[in-house]
Amino acid sequence: MLNVSSIDHYANSHIDNFSKREENSYQFLLTTAEPQIDSLQHPRDWVLSQRGQAQAATLKENKQLQSVTVIYSSPETTAIQTALPLSRYLGLDIIEVDGLHEAHLDRHYETEEEYNLMIEAKFLDFNLEIGERFSDALNRIISTINGINFQCRKDVGLIISHQTVLSLYHSYQVGVDQTNLFRFWHRMGFCHLQRI
Repeated sequence: MLNVSSIDHYANSHIDNFSKREENSYQFLLTTAEPQIDSLQHPRDWVLSQRGQAQAATLKENKQLQSVTVIYSSPETTAIQTALPLSRYLGLDIIEVDGLHEAHLDRHYETEEEYNLMIEAKFLDFNLEIGERFSDALNRIISTINGINFQCRKDVGLIISHQTVLSLYHSYQVGVDQTNLFRFWHRMGFCHLQRI
């Protein structure tokens, strides 16, 4: 597994990593497939639901992903399970990267409504100290993706991560207003694919 510090070395030593990519290389960002929510387990240990397994299985049919030459994934179970069908189909290993993990909250939430209210509050205040601060999660995901970008500057990469951190990254990329981030996060959904 790659860790954030080894990735940081590359990200911090190259100011503009995206301009150093070769002409036919690019990356895709992909959110995980749908998890089976289990209030008795920490979210990092959740597995894919039946619907999520079907979503992951259909990724190999996506024409855009046929050109992928390297797969990077969060080490969390849902991300690995999302990557597996495509990695087997393409004959590629999955490289787990610690910095791609989700921004977790401080505790489990009993209802989806309660969870959504907390996510919305954290999007409105990136420094809210309930679990990982979103300001820290944003810095982590930027640094990690920049480091991966430098390492695979000759490849077509697929980066599989989670809805919250990829929403934060998207806000950084395109300047989504903080007041609209929760709505964007809610609409992003599972197996959301974006080319960067």
